[in-house]
This record gives sequence, structure tokens and C-alpha cells, in this order.
Amino acid sequence: MKSNVFIEYLGQQVEEKELIKKAKELWVSKGNKVKDLTELNVYVKPEENVAYCVFNNNDTDKFNIY
Repeated sequence: MKSNVFIEYLGQQVEEKELIKKAKELWVSKGNKVKDLTELNVYVKPEENVAYCVFNNNDTDKFNIY
């Protein structure tokens, strides 16, 4: 089964896969390795244009989604 998840808000659209990609890039940019990422939770607040990330139930960060 092929599936896609899109978040749309005020004429903007972002795909779930893109959010995961950006979160992993953020993790790596902090000096970590993707293989060390065992759990990733992303909380999207489109009204703030921000995605909040929790890496391995410990580290947190955020990035702009649009």
C-alpha cells in the first residue's frame, strides 16, 4: 500500500516525508549520526510555521516547516 500524509494550512502544503527528512537533517547538523536515532517524534504547529522534534525521547529542537 502506498500512502502519503500532507499538512495544509493557509495555502501552504508540506508532506510528512519532508518533515521527517528535515528532522533527520537537524539531528545530523547537531553532530549526531542517523544510525543513533532510535525514536523520532515530530509535532507540527502550522499556525506557528514550526515543527517541534523530540529525538530518542530526550533531545528537543525545532525547525520552520515552510
